[in-house]
Amino acid sequence: MNYIFYDLETNGIDVLNNAIMQMTIIDKEGQILLNEYVYPHDGIIDATHVHGIDEKKLRENDALQLNELVVLIKKVLKEKYNREDIIWVAYNNFGFDQMVLEMSFKKINARSPENWYFMDIFPLIKERFSNIKPNYKLSSVYKFLINNKEGINYHCSLDDCMCLFELFEFCLIFEDDFKKYMRSKMSSYQIMEDKLTSLAGYNKYMEFERFNILKIGDLYEKFKQVQFNTDDFFKVLKEELNMKSNFYAHQIIKQIQCIYELHKK
Repeated sequence: MNYIFYDLETNGIDVLNNAIMQMTIIDKEGQILLNEYVYPHDGIIDATHVHGIDEKKLRENDALQLNELVVLIKKVLKEKYNREDIIWVAYNNFGFDQMVLEMSFKKINARSPENWYFMDIFPLIKERFSNIKPNYKLSSVYKFLINNKEGINYHCSLDDCMCLFELFEFCLIFEDDFKKYMRSKMSSYQIMEDKLTSLAGYNKYMEFERFNILKIGDLYEKFKQVQFNTDDFFKVLKEELNMKSNFYAHQIIKQIQCIYELHKK
């Protein structure tokens, strides 16, 4: 399996609209394939209090434009893997990074290769290690499972990526279950056949199957039936499909909405 590990720093948390400001990719040997700062495509430099990236840092690090980043990503991965399948691994990939990455490609009308797949180790860790304190942020999980060493700059994509890589290595003992935490590109029609369990926010206590909602495509059809209106879709999730949590409902809505945006002509 060609696993690659990546992390993004962005100018906000709106996965459909925010912009990449830093990106790192490393391979399964721990070698850095790409580590670049990026000028936000919308021109908004924000969330500096989180990641420390301001205009000065972008300038000093020869930040790329988004279209340059996309070209570089495709070039680097094609040179290393040619046409082989690639699995993009991130922490909270399904709830954040995958959507940001794919929407970034969409914003400049760039197509991503069909042999890209995605894996999220956040739900794997949450299921396998239910005793992690105080929370399941990357920094907390890394300190609890790997090392409480000083000097890690969390919310720097390079440092976060290195932590992610070590966590993945630690989780190789569960490799037989990895497929459970993988899904297709959201921009491909294959995503419609993927299991509900690959949606961030979905859990085994939800009863969608009881209402004949068996895969992501079935849920997308429900969104289509309400003419892609997110408020009406929220009502469907709560009233028709009996979802209890507003937070998880909004997580699922955001992913289904992202699929809609990526498939729009």
